[in-house]
Amino acid sequence: TDCQTVTVSLCGTTCFDSAIEVRTRGGCPGFTTVACNDNACGSQAEVSFAAVAGQTCYVIVHGSATSRGAYTLNISSATVFSPNDDCDHAIDISSLPYSHSGDTRCADASRTSCGGYNARDVYYTFTSPTCLQVQLSLCASSYDTHIEVRAAGRCPGDMLIACNDDLCGLQSSVFFSVVENVPYYIIVSGFGVSAGSY
Repeated sequence: TDCQTVTVSLCGTTCFDSAIEVRTRGGCPGFTTVACNDNACGSQAEVSFAAVAGQTCYVIVHGSATSRGAYTLNISSATVFSPNDDCDHAIDISSLPYSHSGDTRCADASRTSCGGYNARDVYYTFTSPTCLQVQLSLCASSYDTHIEVRAAGRCPGDMLIACNDDLCGLQSSVFFSVVENVPYYIIVSGFGVSAGSY
C-alpha cells in the first residue's frame, strides 16, 4: 500500500538495443505513458518513476527499431511518503496567493476528520500578519476530497474553523476569516477512504 519510487532496468542484461516503456490507466497495455527510455546505459534502457498505492503499472520491454533478443528485467523500489503526512511535517504557507500539488495516496490516515471519515490526510499551516478572508480550494482535484481548517492549541488544533466535503462537485472548498498572528491548521483528506492527487 506504500508509494514507491520504482526503477526498471535492462542495464548490463541484454545484447541488443533495448527500450522500456511504463504505462498506467485502463487495461493492458495502459493508456498513459509515465516513463520511457531507449539508451540510459549505452544501448540499454532504464527508467525510474513514481508508483502510487493501488495503481497498476504495465512494463513494456522492446527493442529499438527492429532489435530483439534475450533480457533480464531488474526492478527495484524505495518507499516514499507524502512530506506533509503529519502535523510535525506540515507545509507552511508563507504567503498568499499559494498553490501546491500533492497526493494523499502516499499518506497515512492519521485521524478521523470533521466529517467522520478516516481517509489518508496531509497537513498545512498558515499564520497571517493581518486579518483577512481566505478561500481554500481543492476544486481541480482528481478524487472525492475533504478539507478541514482548525486552530487553537497544537496541530491539529482544538477548534474547528471550517469543514467541507462537496462544494464543487465531489471536491471541497472553504471560506473563513483569518485573525492576525493565529496559526491555522489545514487538513486535506478524502470522503470515506478516498485518496488521490490534488
